[in-house]
Amino acid sequence: MARVRLEKQSRSSALTSTQGLSPIVRILERIGRQIRALGVPDDQQWAAVGALMAYILGVSSQNAANGQLARKQGLDRTRLSGGSIDRLAQLDPKEYPFARSVAGQIRDHDDRMDFISGIDLILKGIDGPRSSSRPQRKQASRTV
Repeated sequence: MARVRLEKQSRSSALTSTQGLSPIVRILERIGRQIRALGVPDDQQWAAVGALMAYILGVSSQNAANGQLARKQGLDRTRLSGGSIDRLAQLDPKEYPFARSVAGQIRDHDDRMDFISGIDLILKGIDGPRSSSRPQRKQASRTV
C-alpha cells in the first residue's frame, strides 16, 4: 500500500502527493472494496463503483466551484444561490412547473445532507445478496 507523503514546502493535498498512484485509483480502490463488501456480484461491481464515483466527483466538483465563485465575489453560500433561486421561482409555470415547485426547497437545502441522501439513493439501487429474490432484468437485444 502506498504511503501518503506530506511535504511542508509543497501546497499539494494528500491525494496529489501519493507516491506512484493517481488519486482516482485510490478512490476507485476504496469505493470498490466497499461495494465488494456489500456482496455485489462481480459483473455488477464496475457499474456500481462507476455510478458512485461519478456522483461523488461530480458533486465535489460542483461544490468546489460554487465555493470558489462565492469567495471571488465575496459572497456566502446563501447570497450566491439566492439570485439563482429567485430566477427559478420566476420562470414560466407552464414550461418549468417542477423547477418552480422546488425553488423553496433548494433555498433551504443542506449540501451535506443532500450529498448523503444521493449516496443512499445510489446504494439502495445496487444489487447485493439482500436483493437476490428480485427477478433478473433481461437485457434488450440491440441491432446495429
